[in-house]
Amino acid sequence: MNSQNEPLFKPDGKNAIHDGIEHGSGGGKALIDPTDTVLLLLDHQSGLFQNVKDISVAELRANTTALAKLAALIDLPLIITASVPDGPNGPLMPEIQQVAPHAVYVPRKGEVNAWDNALFAKTVRETGRKNINHWRCLDQRLRHVSRAGREGRGFQSLCCD
Repeated sequence: MNSQNEPLFKPDGKNAIHDGIEHGSGGGKALIDPTDTVLLLLDHQSGLFQNVKDISVAELRANTTALAKLAALIDLPLIITASVPDGPNGPLMPEIQQVAPHAVYVPRKGEVNAWDNALFAKTVRETGRKNINHWRCLDQRLRHVSRAGREGRGFQSLCCD
């Protein structure tokens, strides 16, 4: 095992896990390189939860909180945003910033697609990270908008709408 002082993940360009264990060929690769990944939590607003039909609201809140907590534990940049949080979609889940105080909030002025907001796009670019782990609370009809926003921006994307 690695010592407490050595990071488990190092920006070595190999996306390897440095855990002190000899891995076989093809082993030891992390699924995501946390040294080159940013986590985006978009539109996790109380008023939008009613549109989610594949899991319960309690599960949605717990899963989102777990992602934010994971980002805090492994020092993953976390960007959160909401379209008009004082409007009908309601505020962002307070649990996100409670478990991940390092999260950067980017306000939007009604843009459905966060990528249409210049400050959001700039904030993501300024992390210097090329891999996006993208989670969005949204209605099935809006999934194409979310995907279209990331195209052609030079990022690798793990999309979990």
